[in-house]
Amino acid sequence: MSFELIECETSDLLDQSDRASKYFKEKLAFEMDPKELIKKLYSENIKIIDVRDFEDYAEYHITGAISIPINKLRQKIQDLRKDKLNVVYGYDTTCTIALTAAFILAENGYKVVCLSGGFKYWSQRSFPIERI
Repeated sequence: MSFELIECETSDLLDQSDRASKYFKEKLAFEMDPKELIKKLYSENIKIIDVRDFEDYAEYHITGAISIPINKLRQKIQDLRKDKLNVVYGYDTTCTIALTAAFILAENGYKVVCLSGGFKYWSQRSFPIERI
């Protein structure tokens, strides 16, 4: 996987507001709100994947989540099922590992969404968490 940084002037960005609007609209379509996940938490059609470091998963994680740290995702991707919705989450809203994981999964034909707010948002609202 490679990402290319595109250099552009602020004025260029202002001229691309339509493109930005489309991007953010599409991005939001692939995010799941924690309240929506709560309703589906015990569904057999969903797999919740914690892509944080294993040590953080072991300390606390969303109830029912499995641990596949981002650096192991490509090696363990075959353990996931393409017929389930894979909900990935990282640390918080500024964390990009969930987006990276979602990109890898989508690129390989998996159904995937990111959990909005990550683990921090989830745990601050006293939603179900557990530890090993």
